[in-house]
Amino acid sequence: MKKLFQFVGLITLLFFSFYLNSTTKNVIKNMDDIMMQIKINKNKYNQDAVDAIIIDKYIIPGISKKTVDENKSYENMRKYGKYDEDYYIYKYKLPSINLENNKDKIIKSGNKTKKMISINFIVNNIDDINKIIKILDKNEVKSTFFINKKLLDNHIEKFYDITSNKHLIGINNCDKEVISIIKNVIKQKKIYYYSISDNICKTDSIYNVGGIYISDNYSETIINNLKSGAIFTFEYNNKLINELDYIIKYIINRGYDIETLDIHFKE
Repeated sequence: MKKLFQFVGLITLLFFSFYLNSTTKNVIKNMDDIMMQIKINKNKYNQDAVDAIIIDKYIIPGISKKTVDENKSYENMRKYGKYDEDYYIYKYKLPSINLENNKDKIIKSGNKTKKMISINFIVNNIDDINKIIKILDKNEVKSTFFINKKLLDNHIEKFYDITSNKHLIGINNCDKEVISIIKNVIKQKKIYYYSISDNICKTDSIYNVGGIYISDNYSETIINNLKSGAIFTFEYNNKLINELDYIIKYIINRGYDIETLDIHFKE
């Protein structure tokens, strides 16, 4: 019995030692100048959620709630030995109305508060994709290629390389087999469907994309419709290749970021 009491006493002592040590560390951390600066300034970097906007069959992405993670921000800044707003780490929470819960809607544009657009391509030939990628890579721009089943079947290794290089593959025909290959073989997390006629692909894993379809007068259409959130989808022809470098430089020189749909639609 004596040994039992000794054992219980030892466990209790260890518990309180751990508790006191943990409490002491928290007190010291909270008195640290870096943590004090985080607590004073964090509200300037927090951001309330903004719901996605739904208008009939269309949706425009919202903005997630952004909250400073005090402890992770503190640990990150401690590594550099100073308080620096660039080292904040955040927690995110989707808005109540979001893209994920409204996949039966067509994404009309990106969030219009972000000076960001996307350029995408409907292409039926692998050589044409190579020509486009050469221009995109030259300008350090990523994009989405909407393709058909035949093209994917004949060049699956090429499309694996394309996605490894941070471009995306989309579909222009709601084919479950193509969806399965992109998701399970190529391992692309999100898949986008584009339909000129605004039909939707009624599958849980698909995001339906709208925006501005361009089959001719490429540069003129871009100049007349360039604004935050715009989605431009080009039908490929040789005239596009002649204008694409100019189009990209025009967009960038007007202060817009060109991003993939994943980034463009991120809430």
